[in-house]
Amino acid sequence: MLPLPTAKTNPKAVRILTDQGKSIIDIEKVHRAGDKLCMQGRLMGQFPTSVYLGVGDFYRILAMVLRPAPLSFFLLSPFYWVRGRLKGSKESRK
Repeated sequence: MLPLPTAKTNPKAVRILTDQGKSIIDIEKVHRAGDKLCMQGRLMGQFPTSVYLGVGDFYRILAMVLRPAPLSFFLLSPFYWVRGRLKGSKESRK
């Protein structure tokens, strides 16, 4: 079986990953399409795809995000980012 060609990843895309670090979907663009929210990107880093979110689903995902765990992640994310940058710079010095 031939390996799949590796696609160029958009560095500005939002990547949703598995626990092994493999990309499920890379969201490159979000826009309104009529009464739906359209997210365009690449499925598994290879296949161009469009995903649509209706109004009801938008409010359900908003309710999921406005809970304690995602909000604490949001508030602590600058510290996670700095820690990751410092960890990366220490590893590059080795």
